[in-house]
Amino acid sequence: PRRRHAKTQCQHPIPVQPNPRSVSRRRLPTIPPNSIRHVEEPQNIVHRDLSPDNVVLRSGDLDRATIIDFGIAKKTDGIATSLIGSSFAGKMEYASPEQMGLFGNVVDQRSDIYSLGLVLAEAALGRPLGMAPTPAQAIEQRKRLPDLSAVPDSLRAELTAMLQPDPERRLGSMREVLALDDGIVAPRRARAGTRRWWIAAGIVAAVAAVGGAIGVLRPDWASEGMDRIAGLAGSVPAPKPGRNAEDAEEAAWNRAKAAGTMPAVREYLSRYPAGRYVADARALTQDIERREAAQSTPGQSFRDCADCPEMVRLPTGAFVMGSTPEERQREGVPAIWTESEGPQRTVTIGHSIAIGKYEVSLGEFAMFVQTTGHSMSDSCWRNPGFEQTYGDPVVCVTWHDAKAYAGWLSRITGKTYRLPTEAEWEYAARANTTTARYWGDSLDQVCAYANVLETAVKCQDSYSYTAPVGQFRPNAFHLYDMLGNVSEWVEDCWTPRYDGAPTDGSAVSSGNCALHATRGGSWNADPWRIRAAARASAASGTRSGDVGFRLVRVD
Repeated sequence: PRRRHAKTQCQHPIPVQPNPRSVSRRRLPTIPPNSIRHVEEPQNIVHRDLSPDNVVLRSGDLDRATIIDFGIAKKTDGIATSLIGSSFAGKMEYASPEQMGLFGNVVDQRSDIYSLGLVLAEAALGRPLGMAPTPAQAIEQRKRLPDLSAVPDSLRAELTAMLQPDPERRLGSMREVLALDDGIVAPRRARAGTRRWWIAAGIVAAVAAVGGAIGVLRPDWASEGMDRIAGLAGSVPAPKPGRNAEDAEEAAWNRAKAAGTMPAVREYLSRYPAGRYVADARALTQDIERREAAQSTPGQSFRDCADCPEMVRLPTGAFVMGSTPEERQREGVPAIWTESEGPQRTVTIGHSIAIGKYEVSLGEFAMFVQTTGHSMSDSCWRNPGFEQTYGDPVVCVTWHDAKAYAGWLSRITGKTYRLPTEAEWEYAARANTTTARYWGDSLDQVCAYANVLETAVKCQDSYSYTAPVGQFRPNAFHLYDMLGNVSEWVEDCWTPRYDGAPTDGSAVSSGNCALHATRGGSWNADPWRIRAAARASAASGTRSGDVGFRLVRVD
């Protein structure tokens, strides 16, 4: 059975890796590809963040590919403690299955080999393999070998050996990678992708060089004109007019596909009406039309971008907010909280909103921190005191952190994201029900619908702390974890009662605005809190291992 968890202070906060655009570039001596056979094995170091952002070409020289940014490197001798902590680190797109909690969660050199395989595949293809559409899908994709059918034959066998999901079946060391690399033959003549092939070879050299260079790192981190590979497709010069028509079309299609918008696809079709990718473009057009239709259809889910949270469009409607005295007495609500759920009132949600299908995950929030450099240095969000995967809800985030994440999503999508109001949250949680919980009044089925404090209920939900989002049954609006798992920040300032509260679904912006409401209960909450009407409050700067959030998107 689980024990109570500290609610306001998390132990051993983990420093967050700075924004890669401003990170000090810790440069390794480079070794040309024809010298990599002489490199020693890595000296008890796992990089844990191999990605295109951390591979640079000095002055564009492919023989001088360099690995940078050892800020989250991990020692593998002794007890294998991280240099900044034991929790997840790295970029989700290039993370290994072990970094996502699969196959025993043991991160060693084989994890770097997996990440290197993804980088090499991207270098060879000129585009990512697409291994992280969402945190939940990223975990599922790590359970099987990626699709390598488009990878050049000269690299496919090596990548297959590097990208085995089970680390026990994967190449075990960089020396084994080099042994396979000896058998790779470069393309005989210059053609589309040749430069990408050499980029891949240069990356192998740079990663192999880590082994011989760890012992001689020097504190001169100046970049000296090193060009970051901020996307290996961008490292390949765009074909010049007339140089290679097929390459030009491929580049145009890749741009349209990456944008994923109707204007971008139409631009490709107008330029190449009989092109090689016309069928794919028409299929993408249909996908975009379905997505845009879903954004305005109640009950349908959609995303505004590949890394955005999945949202569900809610129907408009009215509901009775709060609880009756009879419900509070039956549920054993403590006297200090009994007045907070009343007086009941009818609230009309007449505006169109979509709400997160799931709570915001650790992976989604980590991408925000990585991209923006949002300051979380005094936070326990990476190490709340219990194990989490990228698919778990993020915790140890303040109300201000949640607002910052919403602002970032708004900027990158051009849409308006924010925290839900209390009224919007309760409307979404109830999903047209009037019972205490969206499955009924009883707690008999609670472990089928919610991750709760098992010592307080007569069932087991199989999770001692947070559960990956979406593991329990949803409500009638197809929303998951509206009750249990983590309590969720909402927009409203705290008021001890609903006297004079809005009836149009808007937020309460007066009262005690040093406190903000949280809703839904958590894995650490008593049963009476696992109700649609239950309310709680916390200081806006609170970081707690059982508080997270989800967002709404408004039109």
